[in-house]
Amino acid sequence: MQYDNSDGFFHWLAGLIDGEGSFTVGKKKGGPWFHPRFALKLRDDDEPIVRYIHYRTGLGRIFRSNAPDYYRSNPQIVWQIADVEGCSKLVQLLDEYPLRAKKLAAYKLWRQIVLDKHENPIQPGPKRGDFRTNQDRELHGALKAQMTELYKYTKAENL
Repeated sequence: MQYDNSDGFFHWLAGLIDGEGSFTVGKKKGGPWFHPRFALKLRDDDEPIVRYIHYRTGLGRIFRSNAPDYYRSNPQIVWQIADVEGCSKLVQLLDEYPLRAKKLAAYKLWRQIVLDKHENPIQPGPKRGDFRTNQDRELHGALKAQMTELYKYTKAENL
């Protein structure tokens, strides 16, 4: 995948992701499988830059997120990549334009899950989306647990 970085945009984007991005692995409802996801949330008045990021990368989707009143938060605009193919393209982009700050450790764990799911796709069938073996399930569960611990540590450190 080739990106035109003559204007330095993708280095800037890596920095923005390092500060505002979120790498998550969630468990799918009704099954034992995990699902990687990336999101970048900014205030709603930053919509033009979020749309430009979406345009330049060609990845994911954009939607609005209104936080419940008890968060006392402004409405947000979200750029989200939730499909394995899109996540694997984001991995390629961030391998070329690397993260350099606090999200790097979480990214490395998330990256392992994305690459495993991309390189070893699960064939459709009665257990669509399920891991191939208990070993895969255990690996992904362990990586998710490491990410959860890492985020706890990162948040506590920033208080």
